[in-house]
Amino acid sequence: MLLGHEEKYTIIHSTESGIMQHDIYSWELLCDKFTYLEKVNNSSMFIDFTLKHWLAGMDNRQREQFVDTVYAVMQDTNAKTLRDISENWFVCVKTMLRSLKNMDEETRKSVSQALRLLLHSAKIGLAQMMQNK
Repeated sequence: MLLGHEEKYTIIHSTESGIMQHDIYSWELLCDKFTYLEKVNNSSMFIDFTLKHWLAGMDNRQREQFVDTVYAVMQDTNAKTLRDISENWFVCVKTMLRSLKNMDEETRKSVSQALRLLLHSAKIGLAQMMQNK
Protein backbone atom coordinates (compact mmCIF):
# COMPACT_ATOMS: atom_id res chain seq x y z
CA MET A 1 0.00 0.00 0.00
CA LEU A 2 2.87 2.36 0.77
CA LEU A 3 5.02 4.32 -1.62
CA GLY A 4 2.59 4.66 -4.49
CA HIS A 5 1.41 1.08 -4.88
CA GLU A 6 -2.21 1.55 -5.84
CA GLU A 7 -2.81 -1.89 -7.30
CA LYS A 8 -5.16 -4.36 -5.64
CA TYR A 9 -3.68 -5.94 -2.53
CA THR A 10 -4.66 -8.64 -0.09
CA ILE A 11 -4.64 -8.03 3.66
CA ILE A 12 -3.53 -10.91 5.84
CA HIS A 13 -4.27 -10.83 9.56
CA SER A 14 -1.14 -10.47 11.67
CA THR A 15 -0.64 -11.08 15.37
CA GLU A 16 1.77 -8.13 15.44
CA SER A 17 1.16 -4.41 15.12
CA GLY A 18 2.80 -1.56 13.28
CA ILE A 19 5.67 -2.38 10.97
CA MET A 20 6.09 -5.77 12.62
CA GLN A 21 2.88 -6.86 10.83
CA HIS A 22 5.13 -7.46 7.84
CA ASP A 23 6.93 -10.29 9.66
CA ILE A 24 5.65 -13.36 7.82
CA TYR A 25 5.89 -15.42 11.01
CA SER A 26 3.15 -13.24 12.51
CA TRP A 27 0.66 -13.96 9.72
CA GLU A 28 -2.33 -15.90 10.95
CA LEU A 29 -3.20 -19.24 9.41
CA LEU A 30 -6.38 -21.26 9.72
CA CYS A 31 -5.50 -24.84 8.78
CA ASP A 32 -3.53 -24.32 5.56
CA LYS A 33 -4.91 -20.91 4.52
CA PHE A 34 -4.16 -17.34 5.54
CA THR A 35 -6.74 -15.41 7.54
CA TYR A 36 -7.69 -12.38 5.43
CA LEU A 37 -9.14 -9.03 6.43
CA GLU A 38 -11.59 -7.05 4.31
CA LYS A 39 -9.88 -3.69 4.75
CA VAL A 40 -6.97 -1.99 6.44
CA ASN A 41 -7.51 -0.31 9.78
CA ASN A 42 -7.57 3.44 10.43
CA SER A 43 -3.96 3.56 11.61
CA SER A 44 -2.81 1.95 8.33
CA MET A 45 -4.78 4.49 6.31
CA PHE A 46 -3.32 7.32 8.44
CA ILE A 47 0.24 6.08 7.94
CA ASP A 48 -0.33 5.60 4.21
CA PHE A 49 -1.70 9.13 3.78
CA THR A 50 0.98 10.69 5.98
CA LEU A 51 3.90 9.03 4.21
CA LYS A 52 2.58 9.75 0.72
CA HIS A 53 1.89 13.40 1.61
CA TRP A 54 5.32 13.69 3.24
CA LEU A 55 7.20 12.20 0.29
CA ALA A 56 5.26 14.37 -2.18
CA GLY A 57 6.57 17.41 -0.31
CA MET A 58 10.23 16.52 -0.91
CA ASP A 59 12.26 16.41 -4.09
CA ASN A 60 14.41 13.40 -5.02
CA ARG A 61 17.58 14.92 -3.55
CA GLN A 62 15.90 15.57 -0.20
CA ARG A 63 14.48 12.04 -0.09
CA GLU A 64 17.82 10.50 -0.95
CA GLN A 65 19.65 12.54 1.67
CA PHE A 66 17.06 11.68 4.32
CA VAL A 67 17.15 7.94 3.57
CA ASP A 68 20.97 7.92 3.47
CA THR A 69 21.09 9.73 6.81
CA VAL A 70 18.56 7.43 8.45
CA TYR A 71 20.48 4.42 7.14
CA ALA A 72 23.78 5.76 8.53
CA VAL A 73 22.19 6.51 11.91
CA MET A 74 20.61 3.04 12.05
CA GLN A 75 23.93 1.42 11.14
CA ASP A 76 25.56 3.14 14.10
CA THR A 77 23.28 1.16 16.43
CA ASN A 78 24.76 -2.15 15.17
CA ALA A 79 21.21 -3.54 15.16
CA LYS A 80 20.54 -6.13 12.48
CA THR A 81 16.73 -6.03 12.64
CA LEU A 82 13.95 -3.70 13.75
CA ARG A 83 13.33 -6.17 16.57
CA ASP A 84 16.92 -5.55 17.77
CA ILE A 85 16.18 -1.84 17.92
CA SER A 86 12.88 -2.46 19.67
CA GLU A 87 14.45 -4.74 22.28
CA ASN A 88 17.32 -2.33 22.97
CA TRP A 89 15.46 0.91 22.26
CA PHE A 90 17.05 2.99 25.03
CA VAL A 91 20.63 2.25 23.96
CA CYS A 92 19.69 2.58 20.28
CA VAL A 93 18.00 5.96 20.78
CA LYS A 94 21.05 7.26 22.65
CA THR A 95 23.28 6.08 19.81
CA MET A 96 21.00 7.63 17.16
CA LEU A 97 20.89 10.98 18.96
CA ARG A 98 24.68 10.99 19.29
CA SER A 99 24.98 10.21 15.55
CA LEU A 100 22.65 13.08 14.66
CA LYS A 101 24.56 15.44 16.93
CA ASN A 102 27.84 14.55 15.18
CA MET A 103 26.51 15.25 11.66
CA ASP A 104 27.49 18.29 9.67
CA GLU A 105 25.18 21.30 9.98
CA GLU A 106 23.73 21.02 6.46
CA THR A 107 22.72 17.37 6.96
CA ARG A 108 21.24 18.11 10.38
CA LYS A 109 19.18 20.97 8.93
CA SER A 110 17.98 18.79 6.06
CA VAL A 111 16.92 16.01 8.44
CA SER A 112 15.20 18.52 10.71
CA GLN A 113 13.31 19.99 7.76
CA ALA A 114 12.22 16.52 6.61
CA LEU A 115 11.03 15.64 10.12
CA ARG A 116 9.08 18.92 10.40
CA LEU A 117 7.43 18.10 7.07
CA LEU A 118 6.60 14.61 8.37
CA LEU A 119 4.95 16.09 11.48
CA HIS A 120 3.01 18.54 9.30
CA SER A 121 1.84 15.67 7.07
CA ALA A 122 0.79 13.68 10.16
CA LYS A 123 -1.19 16.66 11.44
CA ILE A 124 -3.05 16.93 8.13
CA GLY A 125 -3.62 13.16 8.06
CA LEU A 126 -4.97 13.18 11.60
CA ALA A 127 -7.33 16.04 10.80
CA GLN A 128 -8.54 14.18 7.71
CA MET A 129 -9.08 11.01 9.75
CA MET A 130 -11.10 12.88 12.37
CA GLN A 131 -13.17 14.51 9.63
CA ASN A 132 -14.03 11.11 8.09
CA LYS A 133 -15.36 9.65 11.36
